[in-house]
Formats: sequence, structure tokens, C-alpha cells
Amino acid sequence: MNSYKVLIVDDEEGVRELFKAIALDEGYQVFLAQDGLEAVQLATKILPDVIVLDVRMPNMDGLEAFERIREHMIDVPVIFITAFGSPDLAIEAMKNGAYNYLTKPFDMDEIRIVIRKAIDLRKLTNEVAYLKANTAISTDTVDLIGETPAMQDIFKTIGKVAESHASILLLGEHGTGKETLARKIHIASPNKDLPFIMVNGFAEDAIFAIELNKLHTVEQATVLFRNIDLLSMNSQASVRDIYHSSVGYRFIATANTTITKMVQEGKFLEDLFYLMNVVSIDIPPLRDRKLDIQKLSVFFLQKYSQKYGKLVNQFSENCWKTLQAYSFPGNIDELENAIAHAVIVTKGFILDGDDLPITLTEKKSIQPTQKLDLFFGMTLNEAVKEFEKKLIFEVLKQNQNNKTKTAEMLGISRRSLFNKMREYHLLKENDHEPI
Repeated sequence: MNSYKVLIVDDEEGVRELFKAIALDEGYQVFLAQDGLEAVQLATKILPDVIVLDVRMPNMDGLEAFERIREHMIDVPVIFITAFGSPDLAIEAMKNGAYNYLTKPFDMDEIRIVIRKAIDLRKLTNEVAYLKANTAISTDTVDLIGETPAMQDIFKTIGKVAESHASILLLGEHGTGKETLARKIHIASPNKDLPFIMVNGFAEDAIFAIELNKLHTVEQATVLFRNIDLLSMNSQASVRDIYHSSVGYRFIATANTTITKMVQEGKFLEDLFYLMNVVSIDIPPLRDRKLDIQKLSVFFLQKYSQKYGKLVNQFSENCWKTLQAYSFPGNIDELENAIAHAVIVTKGFILDGDDLPITLTEKKSIQPTQKLDLFFGMTLNEAVKEFEKKLIFEVLKQNQNNKTKTAEMLGISRRSLFNKMREYHLLKENDHEPI
């Protein structure tokens, strides 16, 4: 039996057994689930190479399960099963990113061929991911934009520390550009011709262990541990051992600014924190660097005008006012998404305020229930965090815990919302959604 894993999800036992027999005959490992909820839970554990997923199931249908699986950053070919005469479901599945679909009643040879091709696609994407992870970065891929004094100081610090082999810890909120800075440090370092390997942080030990396998392919590289504050204590210990034992790596780590509090509370290993924190760079949120919004916006306008073949080269005054007035809780990532959205929907040569996402332009009625004096006695950073936590809690309550509406209202992605909910311990035990 080879190492490729196929997850088969259907509420009908006969269908599961049919697909199981075919997959086993092809030599694949087979895992079974009876509904969408079980599929999401199993997929996060086994990380399948192909998923066969029925559209109509109890508890959680296939389309919702597919969305949840993708939110867990599990990007695999998905083959949907639809009933004969259900073209709308098939179209919807393909629009959502499905690899293919099969209709009942089944053709045995078609099942075999479709699964084989999905496995071949998985092999190809794995090879591409490996090549990307082990290829030196061109200087053309990284742009640093920032005219505010705080960003200028950061650029000067990068210039001073890039030549050294010192470990660097980049701190900042989600979306502030920590990965971009890490890549710029690599490009400015003596390691610029070596691979740049990004190891993503996950709360689940099993998934993070798979990420660590990226380090087995090279002996010399710049290694970026991304979102290090998400790791369990066991995974933190594994990273600490790598810091101690690996002499050919230049380490950079990124984390939310709350990591210092995690160390104080015993939730993050103190010795690992000091290993990472030889040089620390704290990146300010976009709301504290309003002067940079214009240049960043122009950069993203040029980028997405070229990408989507649009002749858009200006912003209207109304558009500028909207961008300057917005707080951008999602930081640079949210600004980039907003400009990309505007470029796609605009019908002219000038971006107007109406082209921006509704989250930037619609005036939402969010009524704070806490008085300002409750934040007295805190540092500014502590007060901002406490306010953010309370705001997320209140908007979730307004929306009856609907995560999609809450993310839209706050102007951030659902992924960012769940990251913040986890950070502020707002996730409930029955939340079967990504953290």
C-alpha cells in the first residue's frame, strides 16, 4: 500500500464501501466518514491527499464541510458526489474550488480514473510546493513601503542586523507585514542565495510536525517560524531543540505582541522566547501609520491593475477620504484585499469610494457597552487589546455568533477573526470551525 490517503465521506454505507473497495484496489490508504462534521474533524487529523465528498448529508452538508476544511488550510483535490439531475449543485461545487464531481449512479471506471487524476494532481502540487520552499527569493518579490518614523526606524534596524546570523523576532498584529519583513531580511543577508523556508505555526501538534518536515530537505537556509505563538508547549519544545541543534539555519520568528504576556503566564517557554528574541522588531498596526496608506494603496493599485488587466491608475477624492478614515483592523492585508476588490469591480479608470468593499464604506451601528474609564490604569497596548476583545465579543453577540457577519462587520477575514477569538479565548467548545 502506498502513502497516499483518500478520505471518503457519504452518509450511505453502500456508497462508502464502493469507493473504499476501488481506492484499496488502487493501493491507497482509505479513511471513512459518515457526515460533513466527521469529515472536517478527520481531515484535520489525517491530512488526506484526496477527498471524495457527498454534497447532501445530515448535520453538515458537503459544501459547508468543504469550506471548513479549506479554512483549516488543507488544500487538497476534492471530488464531490451529486445526485443525477443536480447540475446546480455540481456547478456550485466547482465554483467553490472542487477538483471534479461524480454523479449517481456511478461508473466504476470513471471513479477509478477521477481518483487517479486527483492523486496525480496532488503529486504535482506537492512537488511545486517543495520547489517553492527551497528556491531563493528574487529581490523583485519583496517591497517595503513606509514613510512614518516608526517604519523608517524598522528599515534601519533591518539594515543593521541583516548581515549578522542573529535570531530575530518580529512582533505585530495579524496583517502588519511580518512575513514581508522576514523575506527582506533574508534578501539583505549573506544567505540570500540559500533557500527561504517558511514553517507555519499550528496549535495541533500533528499538523505542525508535518510543517517541520520542510527542514529535513536542506542543511542551510533562512527559516521563518510563522505565528510561533500558536504552538502548543510540546511543539515549542521541538522548536527549541531545533534552535539548539541546527548550525546551518538563520532563524526568524513572527508572533503576536501578546507573546510576552504568554511567557509571563507560563504559556510559552521562556528559554525559547529568549533564543528567538536576540533582536526584536515591533511592527506598528496600520492605524498608527496613516501616512503610509496612500503609498501602499498606490502600490496595490498598480499590482492588481496589472494582474487583472485593468487600466485603472487613479483614486477619486472620495476614495482617498474613505481609506484615510477607516481603521483597518486587518492592517495591510485588509488594505490590499480592499484595493484588489475595488480594481475588480470598478468600471472606469478611477477608483471611487463606491468601488471599495462595503465593510469600509457602510456605517455600522456598533454601540460600545463599556465606558472609557474601565481602561484607565492600563498601558496603551493593554487597553487596545482589551477594547479589541470586548468589541469582538459585542459584535459576535449582535450577530448571534455568526462568524461570517461578524468578520464582515469588523472588516477582517474569517481566518483573522478566528485567530483573534482564539487569542482572546472567545472560542467555545462546540465551535467546529477553524482556529
